Order: sequence, then structure tokens, then C-alpha cells
Amino acid sequence: MTDPIDPDSIPILTDVMVPGRPPIGRPGETHEDAAAAAQAQPAVAPPPAEPVHDPAAAAPRPAGASQSAHAWDVRDVELIAERMRTRFSSYLRQEARGAIELRCRDAVAEHTNWLVRQVTRDVVTALEAEVANWVRDAVREELARHESQR
Repeated sequence: MTDPIDPDSIPILTDVMVPGRPPIGRPGETHEDAAAAAQAQPAVAPPPAEPVHDPAAAAPRPAGASQSAHAWDVRDVELIAERMRTRFSSYLRQEARGAIELRCRDAVAEHTNWLVRQVTRDVVTALEAEVANWVRDAVREELARHESQR
């Protein structure tokens, strides 16, 4: 369990972390304890966002605009999504295509080898049974011919 007062404490999955809100109490902790712990911790400002430059953007932001986590607007989200889509598309057209083709070739070769082994095994099994029948028939014919010559 993490200690909300200890700044080196690592949150666990049940801890709810929301910037600007006091943490929700942990088992055995009262709401007042959680609020006191939140006030005891210094507020940490998020790192400034990397500026996104797009010539197609309608208007630049005012010089005094806040760069906090709450300053993200729809244009920023759309620009980031478009950049991610473009990078992913480029990756799929270049490096990923080669990796996919290589994996497909390997899979086809592996499946072909398996298929050849299966067919070979089936043919050998069928031929073994057939050859045994041919030998049995040949021996019977030879014994019959030998008996008829006596």
C-alpha cells in the first residue's frame, strides 16, 4: 500500500490520481486524512506541452495563452491524431510492409513444408500396405504355380 504523505510513494492500481483533486481515501483512511495529505504535498505542474505547428491551423494562440494540461483544445487533439495517423500510415507503407511480407513468406514456407511431410507420410503409409498386398499375392501365385508343377 502506498503512503499518500510520502513523496517517493508509488501509486497502486486502486489509487485514483486526478490532477488538481485530492486523492481518494485508501482503506483504513478517512476523507480528512486524504485531504490533509493532498495539502501536504506540493503541487507539481505538468511539463509544458510540445508545440504543434501546422500551417493549416486557423489562427495562432495568443501570446499569453496557458500551456497547462487544461489548455488542450479540439484543434490540438485533431493535429496530434493526424500526425499519429500519418506516421502510422508511413510505417505501414514502409517498414511494417517488409516485416509483414517476410512473416507471410515464412508462414507459407512453414505450411508448405508441413503439407509436404503430411502427403509424404500418407503416400508412404498407403504404399506400404499396397506393397505388402502385392508381395502376399506374388507369394501365393508362386506357391500355387509350384504346387501345380508337382
